[in-house]
Amino acid sequence: MKTKLKFSVDEIVAISTVLNLIYEIPFNALNQETKIFFSVGYTLSDTFEKKRRELIKKLDLLNSHKKVSITLKYHEAWGLKNILIDQIHLAKNDYQKTNIQKSINQLDSKK
Repeated sequence: MKTKLKFSVDEIVAISTVLNLIYEIPFNALNQETKIFFSVGYTLSDTFEKKRRELIKKLDLLNSHKKVSITLKYHEAWGLKNILIDQIHLAKNDYQKTNIQKSINQLDSKK
């Protein structure tokens, strides 16, 4: 089962930033449930990083406000939502936190 989601460019950049920062958290120090979230997060990190790089290469002023669709498996969307809720404090500024919160709201509405 797959879920099609539409994110803004800024939301993808914010999600990619947070997901890349989970690599710095020591995996062996986590409990079992958190390890499950993070193992899904590592896969998602690669997905969002690829999408972010694609967007940076072809971004111009006309496409900066377009929504970008990403198709995730149901368990990936569930894991992404839980990771973003738990790790929103890793966002670098309030603008990124706002974009992450928008993403969480969208993921929550796609149950």
